[in-house]
Amino acid sequence: MIKDFLDAANPTAKELLDALKSFAEAQKAGSAQFLTMINDTISILRSELERSEISDSQRENIYDRIANLLLMVRDEARENRAFYEKMGKCAMSVGILAIGGVVLLVTKGKNKEVLQKGVEMFVRK
Repeated sequence: MIKDFLDAANPTAKELLDALKSFAEAQKAGSAQFLTMINDTISILRSELERSEISDSQRENIYDRIANLLLMVRDEARENRAFYEKMGKCAMSVGILAIGGVVLLVTKGKNKEVLQKGVEMFVRK
């Protein structure tokens, strides 16, 4: 019975973790594309600064646009950090639930001491 449970639970947990991994990879690719677009835009703006015929007000406007793009990069980095923290918590939760299911199945709810230790292990922070 335990083997059947582990065989059934393992693919389900693996599929969920694979889905989380795919989601994280999609996020990473989208973020990389966004940052590439910002870098390309900054390069274009920097080349505009090299033109001698632009006025001081145009030059100031370009500096402001570059500063705004750099703020966008900072915000993207913060969002990525928060996203990966959430993904890590989700992956950890999947592992905890799988192990908790095994503890419950192994004890069959009858060995209260093992069950209690298992519960304490998961709720401890």
